[in-house]
Amino acid sequence: MDTETTDLFGRTVEIAVIDAATGKKLMDTLVDPGDAEISDGARWVHGITDEMVADARPFEKILPRLRKVTKGRTICVYSAEYDRTVMLKDVERAGKSRCTWSPGTTGTA
Repeated sequence: MDTETTDLFGRTVEIAVIDAATGKKLMDTLVDPGDAEISDGARWVHGITDEMVADARPFEKILPRLRKVTKGRTICVYSAEYDRTVMLKDVERAGKSRCTWSPGTTGTA
């Protein structure tokens, strides 16, 4: 799993999940970050613009699918603590139930 954000520890603007065993893409979607704008630095890193996410679905609408594709899987993340922190903040901001995602465990987002 990988995320891209509006800024360092900002809101999610893209989520991608692949099955590490098969390489199959399970999810790859842009996310509307609400009232948060994408910073110049973040845009330089990932190339995603405010215009690109303007018509995307908000995080709370993406979360059910994310939970479905990660359920029962070991989640491998290059920068796990960063992505975990961002995702948990987005879940909380969306008013959804807390995730069971802990470093080094199998869980859902």
